[in-house]
Amino acid sequence: MIGSVLARAAVASLLWVAIVEADGGVLSYGMVAVPLAVAVSYVLAGRPARGRAGRWKRGLASVRLGGWLLGRSVLGGIDVARRAVRPSGARVDPYWTTYRTSLPTEGARIALVFLMNLIPGSLSASRDGDLIEVHVIGTDLDVEAALTALESRIARAARTPSTAADPS
Repeated sequence: MIGSVLARAAVASLLWVAIVEADGGVLSYGMVAVPLAVAVSYVLAGRPARGRAGRWKRGLASVRLGGWLLGRSVLGGIDVARRAVRPSGARVDPYWTTYRTSLPTEGARIALVFLMNLIPGSLSASRDGDLIEVHVIGTDLDVEAALTALESRIARAARTPSTAADPS
């Protein structure tokens, strides 16, 4: 267990240094960010499995989840810029919707609520059990499909069963 914590802390530390570009002014914030990242990794992936195969599968699923979220975040930034520069080209027609998650564990549901804010055009507002209130920036976005894909990826990373469609 200690080895797992140290390994995750080392990876999180390296990522933090890369993210802040080793800027001494904000590098110290890593004292909070790194332990938080390690804690979140345990919420998402749980304790390490006894067998190496399960650990590698969860690790790969977590890396895929991170890459998918990074891609969605970039697309979201581009979409917001497009809506700001060409307001007539993309509609801003905000609305509220309720998304029902099929993730069975509290940790996986919390991860979904936090990570869905990185999906272009969506913002989680509240959660009551398996129901999540979501604010969507425009009717032209298929937020339901994006949230279903995110939910399935979280389920794979956490090795939690989900009835959400598998996005491959």
